[in-house]
Amino acid sequence: MESSEQFDQPRAYFGSSGDEEMLIVGNRAGLTIVRDAIDEALESQHSSILDSGIDFNGVRMEEKMAQREPDLRSKLVGFGCLSVLILSILVFLFGAIELLRRLF
Repeated sequence: MESSEQFDQPRAYFGSSGDEEMLIVGNRAGLTIVRDAIDEALESQHSSILDSGIDFNGVRMEEKMAQREPDLRSKLVGFGCLSVLILSILVFLFGAIELLRRLF
């Protein structure tokens, strides 16, 4: 059983509530530290969090969101889908041509 002292320690971490929804979860002390770090980052672009109960090291403000490059797996899946689509069209066309040849 956890002591009340452990509940008083600041705590904040990333969590989720399903459906890929990300949250910051924590107790009042931990969320207060995160809030103060956000306020500091809004003033000076960056802030560090040194408390060991917080699962991240800081907060940084960026006005422009960085564009993510698709990873190799995503590119391969896209290439595979395109290949299957092209192959399906070709099979349909050759089938239609063969059908027309047999009918006429």
